[in-house]
Order: sequence, then C-alpha cells, then structure tokens
Amino acid sequence: MKLNTDRATEAGFKERVANVRNLFCAEGGEWTVDRAASRFSSKSTKAKRQQITQAIAALEGAGLLLSHTNNGEQYWQH
Repeated sequence: MKLNTDRATEAGFKERVANVRNLFCAEGGEWTVDRAASRFSSKSTKAKRQQITQAIAALEGAGLLLSHTNNGEQYWQH
C-alpha cells in the first residue's frame, strides 16, 4: 500500500487518513505506529511515521480508534 506523502493539500491528508483507517479495519488487531509504517511503502521512515501518527490522531479524535498504553508503548485498535 502506498502512503500519499503530499503534505501540501487537504486531499492528500484525507487520503492518508483513509488509507490508515482501511489498513486498521482490514487487518484488525492492535496497532503501533511502527506496525502501521511497515505496511506502507515510502522512502523516508521518519516522515512516514509522522504522517501515520497524524492520521492516527485524526482517527482517534473522530472516535474511530481506541488507544491504550502497555509497557510504555501506545496501541490503537478500530
């Protein structure tokens, strides 16, 4: 799956959020940022992690993801 890295447009952000939502729904289970990042192809790991974190925050803010912390690592699930 490709993560849209066009940060300049709102459409690019919406597409990233939709891609992360679809991934979490399709595979289920608990997710970390690293697990999600491993499912997307992109050149810059740091930028990819930041974009996934932003998408997760948007989904959590909309009430579509639940989160919890275990041993200092944060997990999300749909």
